[in-house]
Amino acid sequence: MLDDSIRKLRMRKDDPTREGLYASRWGIIKALARQMDKKSGDPTWQIRRDSLSELTEQIISTYQTGANSDRSHWVSQLAQDSASYVSDLRSAQSKRASEEINLQKSTEEMVQKAFTHLRTYAFEFNNAVGLSELHVTCTKPDTVTEVTRYSVRREPIETVSNYRARISTRFFSLVVRGNEGTVEFYLIPVQKVIGMSRTEIAYRPIARLMGSLNGSQPSWMIGDQELDSERLESLLSDLFKELIEHSRQFITRGR
Repeated sequence: MLDDSIRKLRMRKDDPTREGLYASRWGIIKALARQMDKKSGDPTWQIRRDSLSELTEQIISTYQTGANSDRSHWVSQLAQDSASYVSDLRSAQSKRASEEINLQKSTEEMVQKAFTHLRTYAFEFNNAVGLSELHVTCTKPDTVTEVTRYSVRREPIETVSNYRARISTRFFSLVVRGNEGTVEFYLIPVQKVIGMSRTEIAYRPIARLMGSLNGSQPSWMIGDQELDSERLESLLSDLFKELIEHSRQFITRGR
């Protein structure tokens, strides 16, 4: 394609109607072609060859259609509008990505705060009951990525990540799960916890917190009420009581 384009220009080199612009650019084309012939062993040869071919075709096309100020104006305006659109799009994408990062950070902080409260209850409860059947263990928050869907070849094609913590007796686990502005609490039989998200689908969360960003400041809601420190403390103490109560009922049934 490059050779054909250059050959077309060479056929026009004696054309008395050609303008100085094309003569000038033709000189550039010949110079580039000579340089590139010398560098044909360069690994970037194909890229440069393609660029030269495109420039050649551009000169030929302009030569054939002639100069047109109206066309140049609307093409230039279209290019400016497109560049502005791309710039605005990138700015919006960057802002959205920053908001997502901040919201996820706030979510993890909320999971950590909830875990800290629950762990405090667990320490005090364990001191009171000792090494009994109701002894409570704590698993610190961590990001857990699970494969939720496989291909027919058992290759992972879909994953989900959650920031998780767990407070457990021998019988039940209170799971705290956070991701992208949502923190959920599940009460699950301890033997089913290993199934994580696939198991949790079968259970409804016993509580849910919803987060959002007001500018750079996070805010959290429980139902239609804003979550303050007092409501959070009340919620978490109730959830811990639920964990112990379910475990006590299990022991009673087992005996």
